Amino acid sequence: MLQTSQSLKSKADGSYTLNIPAGTYTIEVSYISHQTKRITDIVVHAGKQTNLSIVLKDVIKSLEQVVVTGSYKQESIASLYTKQKNAATISNGISREQIAVLPDKNVGETLKRIAGVSTNDNRRVVIRGIAERYNLAMMDGATLPSTDVQVRDFEFDIVPSNLIDNVVIHKTSSPDLSFGFGGGLVQINTLAIPVKNFTSFSLGSKYINGSTGKDFLGYGRGGWDYLAFDDGTRGNFPRDLTVFNGINYDPANPYKPVPEGVTPLHRK
Repeated sequence: MLQTSQSLKSKADGSYTLNIPAGTYTIEVSYISHQTKRITDIVVHAGKQTNLSIVLKDVIKSLEQVVVTGSYKQESIASLYTKQKNAATISNGISREQIAVLPDKNVGETLKRIAGVSTNDNRRVVIRGIAERYNLAMMDGATLPSTDVQVRDFEFDIVPSNLIDNVVIHKTSSPDLSFGFGGGLVQINTLAIPVKNFTSFSLGSKYINGSTGKDFLGYGRGGWDYLAFDDGTRGNFPRDLTVFNGINYDPANPYKPVPEGVTPLHRK
């Protein structure tokens, strides 16, 4: 560290920990057979942990002393790209530094900025043109449950973007990844556990012109739905639902009366 002339050695796996006062610092990182790198604009806040992954370039032939300089933001993005380059799967991702400069409020809005990914209403993800039910979502290594009771689906607009460290989209399978996806795997990694207690509040809303404020056929709604709790009402399926088939329903003539002697089927 140039400002304090402080130095340390990393562990065998490359991890390191450095305790310094709050401020802005510049550090130099060196390793045998690699170019020395100088990283600037590292802002350390009091009581908070600053994470920095560093990528060093191999030295192909003998050279004079060369120092590569990069900023804290550039190095964080470069580390994510290096992981994608060295991975056995085809993947794309976005880091927290890139997310911070975007106006996106949730992960659903951020996903559509990744190559090969699109979203429906900024909620459901479509990877390589394959529908959301064939994709899989994970957070910090755990599979996320479906937000739909009928098909496998996860609505990413419920995850705020300010809690995300990076998002990686795996488009091919690998033994170290979870199974059960045909389109892609959305892997969400959250920020590290804070070293100091904090409290934050946020308020959001969503409007769907096809259903907001209108009655529609669906599961029963309980009094605690707006607080994300189920009082047991959603477990009751609507009764007397007509099951349409080729006998009691003609798509070309939806108002055609049911033939005499044919009883419409109902689900009890």
